[in-house]
Amino acid sequence: MHFRSDYNLGYDVDYAVRKFYTSANSISNHSHFASEISKLFLLETYCLRLISYRCEALNYNNKQLNRLNVCRNNAYRKIFRMNVWESVN
Repeated sequence: MHFRSDYNLGYDVDYAVRKFYTSANSISNHSHFASEISKLFLLETYCLRLISYRCEALNYNNKQLNRLNVCRNNAYRKIFRMNVWESVN
């Protein structure tokens, strides 16, 4: 957990986002011949916990929640080979 201090004490989600993208890209690059379900299982097991680990202890603002949601959606789009304008839902 990385804290930042300015006028108010806060926490930085950039570190969690970087770790999430690093692990998601690693899974994507090392599982070329795996099925989509296997990639999805690995993503949900190893990567999603990196951005959801502190959710109960911290109060994220809307901007931070949106950023974490974008990370999750981008990973799903990469697994299922979707375009940016297509909805993950």
